Amino acid sequence: LYHKVQNISLGGICIQSAAVEDVGTTVDLVLNFPDLEATIGIKGEVVWSNHEPPMDMGIRFTDLDDDRKDTLRRYLSLLNAKSHI
Repeated sequence: LYHKVQNISLGGICIQSAAVEDVGTTVDLVLNFPDLEATIGIKGEVVWSNHEPPMDMGIRFTDLDDDRKDTLRRYLSLLNAKSHI
């Protein structure tokens, strides 16, 4: 399933979803970074969820190892560079 990313950091992600999970739920995420030609799988825990529109939830990454953290860091740097253009 594809979900709209509202924000992302090294600590977690906020996504919009037609079906949000309850707080405490463990989720498996696959993040695609087309600009980097990279995809990473990450486990996370739902730390807050909004069951009213816009139907979104905050997920804290729970197993971000150094390789995946490096990919995410490169993506965030790319986003930061694009926002200054």
